[in-house]
Order: sequence, then structure tokens, then C-alpha cells
Amino acid sequence: MGGVCCPKSGVIIKKRAVEDYNSMDAIIAKPGDKRAREGKLSGDDTGDGRASNGQHQEFQKRKYETIVPVIKLTVDEQKMFDFLKEMHREKGLNTTMRVAGGWVRDKCLGKDSDDIDISVDDMTGEDFAKNVVDQLKKKGYPIKSIGVIQANPDKSKHLQTATMTILGHSVDINNLRTEVYHDDSRVPETKVGTAEEDALRRDFTVNSLFYNINKDKVEDLTGRGLSDLKEKILVTPLNPEKTFRDDPLRVLRAIRFSARFQFRLDDKIVAAAKLENIRSDLKTKVSRERFAQELNKVVGGVGSPTDAFQHLVDFNLQDVVFAEPSTPFLKAESVPDQKRSSSVSISRYCCICDLSVIKERFLLQ
Repeated sequence: MGGVCCPKSGVIIKKRAVEDYNSMDAIIAKPGDKRAREGKLSGDDTGDGRASNGQHQEFQKRKYETIVPVIKLTVDEQKMFDFLKEMHREKGLNTTMRVAGGWVRDKCLGKDSDDIDISVDDMTGEDFAKNVVDQLKKKGYPIKSIGVIQANPDKSKHLQTATMTILGHSVDINNLRTEVYHDDSRVPETKVGTAEEDALRRDFTVNSLFYNINKDKVEDLTGRGLSDLKEKILVTPLNPEKTFRDDPLRVLRAIRFSARFQFRLDDKIVAAAKLENIRSDLKTKVSRERFAQELNKVVGGVGSPTDAFQHLVDFNLQDVVFAEPSTPFLKAESVPDQKRSSSVSISRYCCICDLSVIKERFLLQ
């Protein structure tokens, strides 16, 4: 896509198909488009929250002018991406190489990240990794073996993933994918998909951004990931009730990301999280091990664990998530009144997570 230089700011402005950027002040509607100026163009979906065929076409038809952030790469990241582009040219590949997910989000926020996941569109992650190894050999760089993690839906690995080290960076490589969920499980049926399908199947728009290595640019294929990042709000790419029913664990991920980044939860996410059917699906579809993994990240990571546990209470999910140990480590009588309810709830949870972390990060604040 072409770009023009904004005479006011000097920033390169590139065309981007978007769904609804009413909240982002960086948007400049196309001249003469009254509906665009009034902010009335927005995406649609089917009643069950899945993207309609028309929606995919609309992403391509509706053009706005939006400022796309320029990611600041470290010297080592630039060296690795230049190496991959050199390999791409010398081998005559047609592959589009994209970094997906959290790395892109964090870099757009000006934060460092070493969590590099590369998605490719025309071969398996293992086949791409073999091309990388050949290029490393050719250039005389040190080589480590390729690891292949087979698909294991119970561990949230839905497609085969190749792991390797590229110029000192640990990298996961897999296919772009699309997912279809069935009513009785949070484990989807997965197949290779397009970049747009891969973006739309993700949990939140801020996690659906790509960095296109071939073109050195950020791609926002949901049409609102960048504006949501700017506005510090968590929004699902598709209907949140359908998103949470497909995978109820995403409710806990919403809570964790909100606490970590101090992002506001979209009103539709809040409403969906309080639904009885979501509560029921959390009980039946999510294992206690997965609860523990998410909540350990809450109490052991950055951000505000207090806010996260308050969300659980607000959504009336504390009794669903917390397990009841045979001997709680803390008696309610020993806790001041103002901390009693939260502390006792956490004590119920301690049988499935790191007790010392909880004491340090929550109870003893």
C-alpha cells in the first residue's frame, strides 16, 4: 500500500482497511467520504459472532488514512530480520514472514520483548526452520538443532510448532491458522488459514497485530488493534460472548491483561463475563491446572493483582476459579476486616498456585 507524508506532523501515513476507528484521533477520512468523516462506517458480523463473508470483503473495501507506528528494533532484532530477508531473497521464497502477537503489542507500547513468534503462510514452521538452518550454515553462523513441538491442544498448542535459535534469539515458528470450536470443548479444530483469519481468531485486538518482516511494517488486520492500544482498552475481534464460549479461559486472560497493562475492559467484555453460561463453561471446559497457570501469571507478574482479583469478584467468578484446600494457610479471624474477604478467598486458591508469591504480592500489601 502507498503512503504519504503528513505535512503537519511529518509522519508517514499509510492506508489501512479498518473496522471502526471512531476513538482514534489519528484517523483522517478520505476526502469526500461523508460517512467516513462522521465515523459511521463499522464492521459487521453474523449473529453468532463469527465474521461474515461480507465482513472480510469490507475490510478490503473501506479505506482510511491512519498513522501506522514505526517499531523501534534493537540492533540484534534488526540483524535477525535482515538475515531472514536475505535468506528470503537468496532462496527465492514467496513466504510472507510475520511476527505475531505479544511481541508486536509490546513493541508498539515502547516495551522490550524477547517473545518472538513467527508465522508463515505457505509452509510448515518446521520446513521454514530448515530453510533458516541452511542459510545459517551458508553464512557460517552457529547452528543449534530444530525442536518440533507437536500439536497438543490440551497445552494450548493447536498446530505443530518449530523452535530454534536464530542469531541468539529463541524463536517459535508456525503456520497462520483459523479455528473452529465445538460446544463441548475449548479445544478447537485447527487448520492453516490466512493472515486475516489468524488475526480474527485471537483473543483481543491488541494481541492480533502483526509485524510484517518482508515489508518492515505493522499490520492491523482486525482494523482496530492500534486504536484500542492507543485508547488502552481490551476488545475482542469478534463478539465477546461467542469468543468466551469458544474458550472460557479468555475471561481470565482479559482479567490478567487488564491488570498487567492497566487497560480498561470493553463494556461488552464485562457484560459477557457476567453471563451465567460463561460461568458454567468455565466450570466444565477449563481445568484447574489452566486456572492456576493464568492466576500465577497474575500474582507473579507485573501489574496489579488486586485489580485482577477485584474483577473476579465483580464477575462473580471467585468460587468458580478458587479451589478449596483441606487446610487453609490463613484463618479469617487473623485478618483485618477490610482485607478479610479477599484474603480468605486467596487462601482457598493457594492449593493450586505458589503460596509465597501470593503472600508477598497480595495478602501482605
